[in-house]
Parts: sequence; C-alpha cells; structure tokens
Amino acid sequence: MGVIYRIRFIGFLIRYCIEMSFGLLSFFLVETGGIVDVFYFAMSLLSGSVIPLWFFPGWLETMALYLPFQGIYYIPNAIFIGKISGSEILLSLGVQLFWAVASYLLLRFVWNRASQKVVVQGDKV
Repeated sequence: MGVIYRIRFIGFLIRYCIEMSFGLLSFFLVETGGIVDVFYFAMSLLSGSVIPLWFFPGWLETMALYLPFQGIYYIPNAIFIGKISGSEILLSLGVQLFWAVASYLLLRFVWNRASQKVVVQGDKV
C-alpha cells in the first residue's frame, strides 16, 4: 500500500508544477481566464478524473497516454484498482517520474522568466 501513496504524491507534484506554471503566465498575459479554462477542461478530461482512459476511443486514449495528465489521476487509480499490475507498475512509475521532472523543469523555466519581469519599487529592508 505504500507504493500507491508514493505514486499519488508524484501525481500531486505533476499537477502542482503544471498549475503553478500556468499561474505564472499572468506575468506575461493580460487575460488568462480562457487559457486556464481550456487547461482545466483538458486536465479533467485527459487525466482520467472524469472518465477513465480505458473507456476512451483508441486514438484518444493513445493521445492521452502521451500527455502528463495521466500521471495525475489515471495511473494512481489504475494501480489501486488493479488495472495496472506487475511490471507495468514500474513502467507507469517511470512515466510519472519523467513527467514530474519535465513539469518541474518547465516550472523553473517559467519562474526564472517571470522573476526577470518583476520590478519592485521601494526602500531596502
């Protein structure tokens, strides 16, 4: 049971990094409402939180499996109910770790670019 908690935590990290990256877009854009709405719709649909990915048509399931959203809900839930088992768990964990690192690197990139745009006026503390 300890493995499932680790996998869920990695899913949380993926979601956190992606959401934080989208939040930092406000440094570059005037209006982020539409982009955020599209993002949350895509994340809800393609992560398997609304409909499990195994119910999708073949082409949509294949596309969803190449995106980072599967690591947020689909992989932890599929392992929990036994849809993914055996050596596939290690492969799924590797996919999750890849997307966790990739989303963290994206977050660091956006953070560095956003921090270059910040101008603070005032006295030294």
